[in-house]
Amino acid sequence: MIITLENGISSAKIDTLGAQLMSFSDSMGLEYIWHGDKEYWGSRAPILFPIVGALRNKKTVINGKEYEMQRHGIARRMEFDVSEKRSDRAVFTLRANDESRSHYPFDFELAVEFELRSNTLMQSFKVKNCGGADMPYCLGGHPAINVPLVSGESFEDYVIKFSKPETCDCPSIDMENGLVLTKKPSMHFDNMDTLKLTHSLFYNDAIVIQNVKSSYVELYSTVSGRGVRFDFSGFKHFAMWSAVNDAPFVCLEPWTSTATRDVENDNLADKQDIIMLPSGEVREHSFSITQL
Repeated sequence: MIITLENGISSAKIDTLGAQLMSFSDSMGLEYIWHGDKEYWGSRAPILFPIVGALRNKKTVINGKEYEMQRHGIARRMEFDVSEKRSDRAVFTLRANDESRSHYPFDFELAVEFELRSNTLMQSFKVKNCGGADMPYCLGGHPAINVPLVSGESFEDYVIKFSKPETCDCPSIDMENGLVLTKKPSMHFDNMDTLKLTHSLFYNDAIVIQNVKSSYVELYSTVSGRGVRFDFSGFKHFAMWSAVNDAPFVCLEPWTSTATRDVENDNLADKQDIIMLPSGEVREHSFSITQL
C-alpha cells in the first residue's frame, strides 16, 4: 500500500512494503527519487536492518546458531504497519514475527517516521529491543537520487560536496560476494571536499567513507544548481553507489556499520561497529533530504 504525504511545498510517497520511500517531489512535479527501473536497479530507497551490506555466504552466527540473511537485511522485504498518519507525517512499524525470527532471532520493534517540513523530508528510526537479552543490529539508509534531475543535463554535470574535507582510504568491495576488502583501497580522499561525478567511479561498487567527518553532503548540478542536501549526523560511515551499467541515479547511504569485512568472523555480535542494544531500550537514528 502506498501512503502519500503533502504539505503544499513538496510531497512524498512511501510503500508499506519495507517502508520504502517511493517518491519525493516538489510543487512543480520535479521528482528527486529514482523510479526503480529494473534495467538498472529495481529498488528506490530501501531500509537496511539489521545488517548493512552483505554477509559472508549470506549467513551469520547468533548465539552459536547459523542464520541466513540476504544483503541489507530483512526490513526491506517485510510489510510494515501504518501506526500513525496525518497529511504531512506518517509512522510505519515493523514488529518481530515468525518470519523475521527465522533470520534474526530477536524480538524487536522498528518504527520509521517520515515527516515533511517545507522542502525537507525527515526520516527517523526508533529501534526497540523487546526481548530479554542484548540485541545486535546495524542500520542504514539507501535513497537513490535522480542524476540528472533536469532535462538536458548529464551525469557528469553533478558533484557531491562534503560539509568537511575528508581524508581516508576507501576500501574495495568484492564484486562477487559483497565483502569489504580491508587491505585493498579503491580510492583515496586527501583533504577532499568535492567529488565530481562520473559513471566510472562506481564500476567497482560503492565508495565507502569510513569514520566520516562530514554531517551532510550536497549533491547538485553545476549547471542548474538543482539537487539535494542530505543530512546524516550521527551515522559513522557514509557510502555512495550507482549501478555499474551507467545508471542515471546516485544512492546516498548513511550506515552505522559496513558489510562484513574479509578479516571478520561470522558472529553478528563481533561485527565492527555493531550496536548492542540492551533489553527494553530504544535507540534513535535519523537523516533528511532537502530539495535544492
